[in-house]
Amino acid sequence: MAQFVFAFMFVLVATVASAQPYAVHVGTNADPNGFVEPGEAPRQDSVKDVKKALTHKKFADLFTVVDDASMADIRIVVAFRGTIETEHVRKMFGRWQRVQQQNLRLDVVVGKHVQEFWALPPGDGLQHAFRGDQAKYAVEHIAKWTRENKAAIDSAQ
Repeated sequence: MAQFVFAFMFVLVATVASAQPYAVHVGTNADPNGFVEPGEAPRQDSVKDVKKALTHKKFADLFTVVDDASMADIRIVVAFRGTIETEHVRKMFGRWQRVQQQNLRLDVVVGKHVQEFWALPPGDGLQHAFRGDQAKYAVEHIAKWTRENKAAIDSAQ
């Protein structure tokens, strides 16, 4: 009987331990010597947007935002925020035009693995999305990826 109780408690503790949210640090790939690159200010704005999206109640069971990168299980790097010219063309006012689109790229780092996420808005990718909406959309995809790769993330710790 004592062995059964011990085994049950072990399983219960293991389940509770694995149910804790991942500690996530959000930052940019800024120069460690303090040099400011063009585009750093918009990326810092996106850091705030991504942190806000991560703290939404629907991700509370999955993510906890931390300020110290050394304490993080997962690091999210805002690698790019700006305008890109898409390969798509669309007809506007009787003429075909290339489309420029605001976009955001986040690199999710777990151990030595890096997964890239582009925050294209839902649909055909031709709409313009507000900056905060891009962060929310990207975080939803990161959450899905995290749930699908939970075992690999846990083993990388």
